[in-house]
Amino acid sequence: MQNRKLALAALAAASIQATGAIAQTVPWRVVAAESSGVVVAGLPAAGRYIYDVSVGDVGSGLVGLRVSSPDSSAGYWARQQGTFKRYTQVGVTGAYGPGRSGAEATHVFSSVTSGGSGAGADGQRAFLARAGAPGAPEGATWGLWRWNTAQNVEVARVLTDGALGPGLGAGWVFPNASDFTSGRMMNGGRVLLDADVTSPTGASSHLIAKHVPGQGNQPCMRAGATDPLLAPGLSAGDSFGSVLGKLVSDVNQKQTAANAAVDGLQSGSGVPLHQAVIAMEEANVSFQLMVEVRNKLLDSYQELMRMQI
Repeated sequence: MQNRKLALAALAAASIQATGAIAQTVPWRVVAAESSGVVVAGLPAAGRYIYDVSVGDVGSGLVGLRVSSPDSSAGYWARQQGTFKRYTQVGVTGAYGPGRSGAEATHVFSSVTSGGSGAGADGQRAFLARAGAPGAPEGATWGLWRWNTAQNVEVARVLTDGALGPGLGAGWVFPNASDFTSGRMMNGGRVLLDADVTSPTGASSHLIAKHVPGQGNQPCMRAGATDPLLAPGLSAGDSFGSVLGKLVSDVNQKQTAANAAVDGLQSGSGVPLHQAVIAMEEANVSFQLMVEVRNKLLDSYQELMRMQI
């Protein structure tokens, strides 16, 4: 009950619009509620059960939630231009379905997991779900999808080393589990994956990868890897503090390079547009990676604090 109260409180705060400095008064308004007495544009008029509330930490007004009842409205919803728009529904194809093609064009969602609706600054969303042929739940597979504000696009799938696999080569797959990965949505359809993977010999490992539309999943680092492209690149004398320092320094260098590229483009000093775009994307990915490392460290610290001595 406490979590639900916090979630609904977050909804009330979700669309705060600052009128000036942080210290000044800001207006609050309710953007969603469970009571039928609160009219919410886009959501069913009757009473509804709301959970999995997400408020984007980038962009503006990125409020998302999940409706579990009434059944006819169950699924994930996102707020766009002042109204809520649905983007998942169990048992259907089309805009609310998994968006698979070819022999899988008739596939439908059989379930959508809780806690998975991450938002990008451009309004796209990432979520975990299970999909397969209608009436054949035993053949359904878990995957990660992104909603591009018009339809759902599959990003990753368990038990495949193909285009939707981890991108580590033949035999490397995501394990068959509902929580095989988390997805942090970025701009332009890119998704940062924090995933478990299984090797061709069955050994388990952990992977950070970036999904790029049209290019697939690109591994960034993997626990236990010796490949220089995936390993931490430590050298003699490195310490925990020095590694973190290098990470922060790398982020700062890429941010500086991106700023310089944008300035050069705006001033007409000969910086090509594609070079500026690449520099900005490298800076963004570097920052997102640092955020993931920070989150993992914070989770570890909180776990230690919960331990009873």
